[in-house]
Amino acid sequence: NTQFQRTPEGDASRVKTMITIYEFILNKNKEMLNAINKERKNNEQYRRQLPLLLERLQCLNEACIKKEEMIKQTGEYMQESENQIFELKQELHEKETLIRDLNKTVSDQREKLDSKYFDASMTSFDSKMNDSRVLSRKSKNGETSFHNEADFETIQELKDDIGQLLNEYKIVEKQKDEFSDKYDQQVKVNKELLNDIANMEIVITDQNNQIKNMREKLKLNFKE
Repeated sequence: NTQFQRTPEGDASRVKTMITIYEFILNKNKEMLNAINKERKNNEQYRRQLPLLLERLQCLNEACIKKEEMIKQTGEYMQESENQIFELKQELHEKETLIRDLNKTVSDQREKLDSKYFDASMTSFDSKMNDSRVLSRKSKNGETSFHNEADFETIQELKDDIGQLLNEYKIVEKQKDEFSDKYDQQVKVNKELLNDIANMEIVITDQNNQIKNMREKLKLNFKE
């Protein structure tokens, strides 16, 4: 049986093949070793950066807490501001009601004054036609009324009442304008607060994303 007989040529060929295989494995091992060394250097760099990353993460956490506290305080201030606006609306409504009442009172007093002027004029005319200082006259509803010099005093009192009412009207009108200005200012403040909250929420979202990315890096480093 000569099928498996060894010859010098066959041995040399097998040795050459074995050397080629070993060289290939050796090169692969070198490549893997270089890759491992490179990865180790990267890991060392990450580990050196780890304290800085942790510090940065802590700073971002504190910044987020502060921003959230600011949003909470701003929200509380907005609620207080809205309560003030509601109170201002109530006061404005009361002032407007008071102004309407004053207008009606002034109108009623003016009607009375016009009526007294008419009655006094008639009394003065009748007095010249009659020596009696007190005259009897039938009113529209059929009742008897008496007119004398006291009517002129009543007219003066009505004038004074109207003057006081007009002064009070001016004061209330001024207060209404002041409340309106204050209301507009409060609404403006609320809009600014809403913009501040929106901006802070954008900042917090950005910081949360940074924190998330850092945590991913830290998890990767700890795994390695």
